[in-house]
Amino acid sequence: MGSERARSYCLDEIRELIDAVADDVRFYPLPARGFQGRVGRASLPDGIVWTGLPAAIT
Repeated sequence: MGSERARSYCLDEIRELIDAVADDVRFYPLPARGFQGRVGRASLPDGIVWTGLPAAIT
């Protein structure tokens, strides 16, 4: 779970990158051990499976 300070920092950084009229950015709290999945096109080629998570996420 991120801190309020980390959330504020992230929002400040995103504000510089988005178009406030066209873009919709949302933050939602997620459980630490919740379901992790992807919807949409695969990001890796067929036959390659990546099972590691960055240290910051685990």
